[in-house]
Amino acid sequence: MNPRRQDRLAHALRGAIQEVLGRGLADPRARGLITVTEVEVSQDARNATVYVSVFPEDRVTLTMHALRDAEGFVRHEAADLVRTRTMPVLTFRLDERIKKEAAVLRAINQASNERPPDEHAPKSAGDGAEPPREPAP
Repeated sequence: MNPRRQDRLAHALRGAIQEVLGRGLADPRARGLITVTEVEVSQDARNATVYVSVFPEDRVTLTMHALRDAEGFVRHEAADLVRTRTMPVLTFRLDERIKKEAAVLRAINQASNERPPDEHAPKSAGDGAEPPREPAP
């Protein structure tokens, strides 16, 4: 399959699957905010990996079990929304990137808060430096 066509199908699937999940699943294990972050379609378009994030963190395990059990239902419902000859088989995976990005941002923030002030940095008006002078008329 053409890579551009593969990307278009992945984008269409992402929207359709998000819509189906937005309507909700009958499974009581699927609770919380479920967001489709990415869809990867195989070269032959027979399989698609759906990456999702789940919030709150304590609902991840149960929600992922519910999504894996509902793969056929979601595939059937999404097929009504996407125009394609054959609908790929869906596989749900937890997207860990958001959690990793948050950890990196926390570490950067913590490191910047612990860093001593730079002695060579220009002083701002709040640092006891003279205020900027008005130009002479």
